[in-house]
Amino acid sequence: TLDREFRGSLVLGNGVNIFGLSLYLGNLSIHQAPIVFLDSCDDLKALENAKGKIVVCDDKSGVLEDQVSYVGSSNVVAAVFISSTIDLSFFIQNGSAAIVVNPKNGEIIKAYIKNNSSANASMEFKITTLGTKPAPSVDTYSSRGPSNSCPFVLKPDITAPGTSILAAWAQSLPVAFFGSQNLLNNFNFLTGTSMACPHVAGVGALLKGAHPDWSPATIRSAIMTTSNIFDNTKELIKDIAHGYKPASPLALGAGHINPNNALDPGLVYDVGVQDY
Repeated sequence: TLDREFRGSLVLGNGVNIFGLSLYLGNLSIHQAPIVFLDSCDDLKALENAKGKIVVCDDKSGVLEDQVSYVGSSNVVAAVFISSTIDLSFFIQNGSAAIVVNPKNGEIIKAYIKNNSSANASMEFKITTLGTKPAPSVDTYSSRGPSNSCPFVLKPDITAPGTSILAAWAQSLPVAFFGSQNLLNNFNFLTGTSMACPHVAGVGALLKGAHPDWSPATIRSAIMTTSNIFDNTKELIKDIAHGYKPASPLALGAGHINPNNALDPGLVYDVGVQDY
């Protein structure tokens, strides 16, 4: 993950301001709309009765995409999803006015609604936040070792940015669907190891330019031995897929790539066929 988040804010009627992740593209601004808790938001009748309100949905069973679909087909004014997910790429395709808050903040929201018969809230969107902590973290989709085909060779080697990456995109393909409108752009937010790979390939190319005599194995050595194992809170990088516990080498590899450090590693190891 990166130390960058795209957020929306929810201000409860009691003045408490809660930030959540959001990729909503519209210009909607909500002021003091009624807010209700609908548990899993899988009751279509309850969603129908929540017309014009902000609904709060609790993703306890990993069904966030289903909840987003249910809410998107209703006439609610906006939604708050309580979930541990940080990959919001499917929200771009959905176009919903919504934020995703973590379970801790979700409890605050639920308690406010429970204790106020006329609960209301306001919402704002399109807030970009830099320097978020902790970052980086190993995301759930990341490739983990050991390799099934060669378990005695430790994998992965390295970790690199792969979540919500601004990536080149063909203008003939819609980036998003907003209402009945197809949105086109030269760039899109993409997530996956396919985004981490070009970061590492680019660093490898830069190192080859700075050190033309280095072999691929030497370049890999420089990248691995100069990587970071600490996040921006000075703690060990966490693994999101394992409850934010410190990531093991089978998830993190040698660490998170540090291009500047790799330029001058001090010592590099070359590897040939005989070494393997």
